[in-house]
Amino acid sequence: MNTVFRCLLAFLLIIALAFAPALAATLEGNGVALEVSEEAPLGIISVRHDPNTPALFVSGEQVQRTWELVMVDPGGNELKLDPFTRKLGGNVDLTDEKLTMVWDSTEVPGGTVKVSCSFERDPEQPLIYGNIAVDNNSDCQLREVQFPRMTLVPNPEPADNITLVFPRAYGRSWRNPFDAPYGYLVGTMEPAGFRGSAEMQFGTLYDDAGNGLYWAAYDGEGYQKRFVYDNKEVRGQIQLKLGHMPENCLTPGIDFASPYPIVLGAYHGDWWDAARMYREWALQQKWCAKGPLETREDVPDWIRDCDVWLRGMPGVMTLNSSVTTRTPSRISSRSRKQRTGGGACPTTTSPSAYSFTVGISRSRGRPTGQLLWAGQWWRAIRRCSLRPPSVASITLRM
Repeated sequence: MNTVFRCLLAFLLIIALAFAPALAATLEGNGVALEVSEEAPLGIISVRHDPNTPALFVSGEQVQRTWELVMVDPGGNELKLDPFTRKLGGNVDLTDEKLTMVWDSTEVPGGTVKVSCSFERDPEQPLIYGNIAVDNNSDCQLREVQFPRMTLVPNPEPADNITLVFPRAYGRSWRNPFDAPYGYLVGTMEPAGFRGSAEMQFGTLYDDAGNGLYWAAYDGEGYQKRFVYDNKEVRGQIQLKLGHMPENCLTPGIDFASPYPIVLGAYHGDWWDAARMYREWALQQKWCAKGPLETREDVPDWIRDCDVWLRGMPGVMTLNSSVTTRTPSRISSRSRKQRTGGGACPTTTSPSAYSFTVGISRSRGRPTGQLLWAGQWWRAIRRCSLRPPSVASITLRM
């Protein structure tokens, strides 16, 4: 009997140890706390308002992947590497102001890879800034660095009470994004990139109780990146991937050090409060630092005098039944013989291939229009290193 009891006790002890929470370190900021594992696998555990509040939109018990490397070996085979799957250990160093994580080296074809991350708290806002460095001592190409890499789940509120907001194109909001239509959240690229566009470099999840999780890339130079929200890998979850594209990524053995910080934050409110945090940073960047258009000296008068701005797709749009715009049926972009770039360069672009922005002014009597931008058309011109044509026109009808 005693032998059976001792065996049962040992079995229960093994189970308890297997499911015991990992040893954790917490970097506390002004209204935000980042919890990380101190034992293998090293990684982010949660973001919270403070250590005594529930985890925000993650389980709070499982170590997140934290980062993922997308690499290509000398044979052309893609491989993915993350600390959770490989159970990587390492070292964690925590001070009052900074948390540093250094993972053990791991083997890949032709050598090893070693990753380190650092996190620092904002002195005033509920934000934590993170950076990542990859030491690539191998024959593999480093195609993409995903950081942070997190699995978002309904927590602490149920899924029906949660909203995702991300600024793809004009901005999107989705109630219960964990059960959004298949593929709807996949492949978002921000602020701009191949087949992608966004107005800003942040996203947020918030619930009806006012719990908010904020993420962003504070990149003032516009490096290529993509924010991916993937709800098809496991229904009921969202795989959050902030992908950063290393320069010269086709060269084997290239290292990577993030040229800008990623940002994680906790807040009380909704998307408006998240946008205000991003706005505070954006107003300090070169595209906003000169102030509003109406007060800038480098803006033409005809832009300041515009009474109406129209932005949309080709066709006819009516504004308050008084001003109608009709886009041109074709736009010439010079002949093929004049192109200087490589690849195909169309001589014309049909209306279905571009969107447009128009400024309309009534200040000189009869309304006049100015075509400011035509998306796909201008990208075709830019690829061929040509200047925009002058034959585009806008017809205004009263």
